[in-house]
Amino acid sequence: MTLAGIQSLSDLDLEAKIAQLLGWTKLQIVHGDNGYAGQLRGVPPDGQAGILFSVPSYSRSRDATAEVEREIAYRGLHQEYVTTLRQTIQTPFMLWGLITATPRQRLEAAFFALRDQHRG
Repeated sequence: MTLAGIQSLSDLDLEAKIAQLLGWTKLQIVHGDNGYAGQLRGVPPDGQAGILFSVPSYSRSRDATAEVEREIAYRGLHQEYVTTLRQTIQTPFMLWGLITATPRQRLEAAFFALRDQHRG
């Protein structure tokens, strides 16, 4: 999948892809009433007895995205992540762009770092 392809995904679809790469299983979108977009639920990597939990809102929360970035650091994927994040933000002010990247932009870059690790 290309960067443009990832950028065209809905937040929930991208969050599902990231959650899967992080080890979540049995992912499902639970739709709410009154046009509510829905919530992603699944069994976390250390899940007990297959109980479903809410997947963090990785694309909307800086705290949740920081959790993904910690996992990227733990896996030693810094270089891949920063390289893709630089492509995602597309600004001449590189350091400023890295600092101010939105959770969604960070998640788009994280997808490629985590996906490429799974391929290798």
